[in-house]
Amino acid sequence: MKTLIRRVNNLILLFLMAVWATCGMSYADSIIGSLGAGFQNWDVSFSNLNTNGAPYWDYPTQYNTSNIPGFPPFSTFPPGEFANVGFCLTGTINCPERFLKPGPAPGSLPFWGKVYSEAGDVGGELDPNFFFKREAPNMLRATLELQLSTAANEINEFGWFETNSSGSTIGPTHRLFAGSPNPSPLGVSVAFNPTQYYGYYFRDFSEGNCLVATLLTHNVCTDLFPESIFFQHSVAAFATDAANPTSGLSSFWIAGLNAPKECRGADCNLTLVEVAEMIPEPATLILFTTGLVGLFVSQNTRFSGTWGKSPGKRKMLLLLGDIRQRISPY
Repeated sequence: MKTLIRRVNNLILLFLMAVWATCGMSYADSIIGSLGAGFQNWDVSFSNLNTNGAPYWDYPTQYNTSNIPGFPPFSTFPPGEFANVGFCLTGTINCPERFLKPGPAPGSLPFWGKVYSEAGDVGGELDPNFFFKREAPNMLRATLELQLSTAANEINEFGWFETNSSGSTIGPTHRLFAGSPNPSPLGVSVAFNPTQYYGYYFRDFSEGNCLVATLLTHNVCTDLFPESIFFQHSVAAFATDAANPTSGLSSFWIAGLNAPKECRGADCNLTLVEVAEMIPEPATLILFTTGLVGLFVSQNTRFSGTWGKSPGKRKMLLLLGDIRQRISPY
């Protein structure tokens, strides 16, 4: 009877450890940025979202009224003056929620940038150098929610790049979504597994595919030239955990932004991508637990008479630790 109780207890312990081993990996990546930068709150009211340039992404746009099938903006009135990323995230005015595929609009998510006063609507400048650190072993899933462009044949490529722990280099790039002439369709999702340190980028098709990344690289799209339409393009990051964006439970919406001045008469592109961790399905947990139970049974047979004792439990803990280490190299 005691042997049976020990075996039942061991099976319960085994199941709990399996749950821990699988569900314990469900947390998100973190951002490393410049001194003084962090997540900043804003709201959908006109006191914040008013195209006055604060935060840095809240600038006016100039999209023409369009009825190109399947290509937003479908029809805007007035012609797209209020269609920057803030309006698209909240599904308001010239960027209604139906533009997002599949959506829905996530709302006024905290953005990464310099200090912003929500009450005074001042500050919120761009952090030109930030990148991500992997905090979980699960793969990520990127979903192309939106592509806005003044011209339907000028869609930008979007992807991720490798970097190091100090963010001092832009390494190899990896495309997630193709740009013109054969752009990826809206709503498509791509699974990817970035390096421990990484960032996001887009290439501006209409300007020679110049590279714009979360880490600053100097070219015609990113350097500031006074009295030129080639003001600074940028990549913005928004966190889904509005209550505590640094909690490690956030996923992200990443936006590729054209230069503000270009959105007032030249081309104006906005690429919006949702990135979330691929959490194991319940069936995966059951399969994982079943495998461990089978392993338990085989080990119990092999080490009959000793498995119910504490050394056997230590063996299981070591085994699970080895499994987690093999799954997660970080």
